Amino acid sequence: MLRQQRRARGKGKIKKNTTAEHDQQLVEIYQRGFQSWIQDLSTGQSMAYSITGTWHDRTSDQSSWIQGCDRCHVIRTEELTSGFAWLQQQLGCAEPLPQDNRTTHDHYRSYYDADTRDIVQRMFRRDLEMFGYEF
Repeated sequence: MLRQQRRARGKGKIKKNTTAEHDQQLVEIYQRGFQSWIQDLSTGQSMAYSITGTWHDRTSDQSSWIQGCDRCHVIRTEELTSGFAWLQQQLGCAEPLPQDNRTTHDHYRSYYDADTRDIVQRMFRRDLEMFGYEF
């Protein structure tokens, strides 16, 4: 609903190349819940997220981005502040790290049930192993 309210007021960040119809599709996805979204991803169902001009496949693993890279430095999301400080030092810049679209939410594990945990472990096994994540 928030997307629709923002669009109606002409305010807020709305993804480029989206329409009010896309907003309605996203509202329906949100209403069905996180577990349904994960299950849809695992079956390759076309969803509004793929309509909105997203440039990457949400089912591709992150480890494929650095495969064959000898000098990669991975900055983990949970260590973003210190990782960004390292990057600033490497680049010799002092630009601040913006904090847009900040949300408060529960620990990620609380959103998964046994089925969605199994799906993610199957789909992203390589990432979980490479980066040392576990449920």
